[in-house]
Amino acid sequence: NLAVGIYTGISQVNDTTAAISKSSGTADTLIVSVYSATQKAGSVLITANRTLLLTDFGTNGTVEVFADATSGAITVTLPTCSSYIGMRIIVIKTDGTANNVIIDGSGSETINGSLTNIITAQYSVKQLGSNGTTSYIF
Repeated sequence: NLAVGIYTGISQVNDTTAAISKSSGTADTLIVSVYSATQKAGSVLITANRTLLLTDFGTNGTVEVFADATSGAITVTLPTCSSYIGMRIIVIKTDGTANNVIIDGSGSETINGSLTNIITAQYSVKQLGSNGTTSYIF
C-alpha cells in the first residue's frame, strides 16, 4: 500500500531501510536500496587474456571489465558460477577493431547454454549473473 501525503524528509535507518516523514508528523517505512559511499564496483582494464578473480569484484558485488582488443582477440574467463551467485560482471569492448572479446565460462560451465559468448562491436556491453551452475546474460 502506498501512503498518500506530503513528504518532508527521508532518513536512513540501516543499509536497506529508510524512514520517510510526512508533513502530518507520522512516519512511514519504505524499503529501499541504500548504499554507503564506500560501496563501489571493481574495475579491471584488460588488453590480454584474463581470468576474473573474486578479488576483482568491488564492495557492491560488481566488477566492470573494460576490454581493449586492439592488439588481438582477448578472452575474459569467468570465475566458477558457484563463486559469484548474486554478483554481477559487466564486460564492455572499448576498442573499434575487428578483434573479438570472448567471454568464456569457467571450465565446462556455460553462458546462456554456450561455452562462450562473443562481443564484436565497440561499446557493446554484456552483463552477467549466475544461478550457481550457469552464467546468464541480462
